[in-house]
Amino acid sequence: MNKLIIRADSGYGSFNNIKILQRTEVKFVVKAFSSQQSANLAKTIQNNQWQKINIQVHIVEIPVSKDLRIIACEFVGKDGKIKYSHLITNISSEKMSAIELFHFYNERQTIEAFFKTCKEIYGIKNLRTSKFYGIYGFLWLVFITHNLITLMKNTTFNSSKFQNIGVQALIKKLGSVFATVIEFKDHIEIVLPNLSKLAKLFVEALQPKYIQLSFHDFLNTA
Repeated sequence: MNKLIIRADSGYGSFNNIKILQRTEVKFVVKAFSSQQSANLAKTIQNNQWQKINIQVHIVEIPVSKDLRIIACEFVGKDGKIKYSHLITNISSEKMSAIELFHFYNERQTIEAFFKTCKEIYGIKNLRTSKFYGIYGFLWLVFITHNLITLMKNTTFNSSKFQNIGVQALIKKLGSVFATVIEFKDHIEIVLPNLSKLAKLFVEALQPKYIQLSFHDFLNTA
């Protein structure tokens, strides 16, 4: 449990949720729910107290208590106006500085990118059923599919021209290539009648990178 760190967005940053988290042994960094409270905190901060992250973002740590820290954030919004937010954490300054906490929290954007991929590419915005176990099973299939594609990219495609191809391109472009799968007793064959440039690259990537020899053949070549 002491190795678990919860990173949560402002939807979970209410006062009651923070109190519940404080009663556990879990470490957490949560974006506070109230933007108005963030703006009020910012009024108590002097200009020379802000630490520069980049040209658009500044942060400062506000002392609260022995067990709780607040990291106020000043940033330029999409509309070009100055906005404020703040992070609440029980991670000690010896473990992470205010700047390290800021970057650690923002690393959660990787999961946001995954959710976006799931919605726009894997189609979870349009669920096939309203039943719990139907949705549960469908989401598991999505996660399994994503893991298999990631595994394929990191293994089979690792030394091919598909190495840096995105998931969307793999599914939308490569997934639209028609193929016929023929099953034999001891193997299968995939026939690609339309050998487009993409299909040819795919076939090339699937070629084995080694030659399998029997033990007898190995002795004869040794």
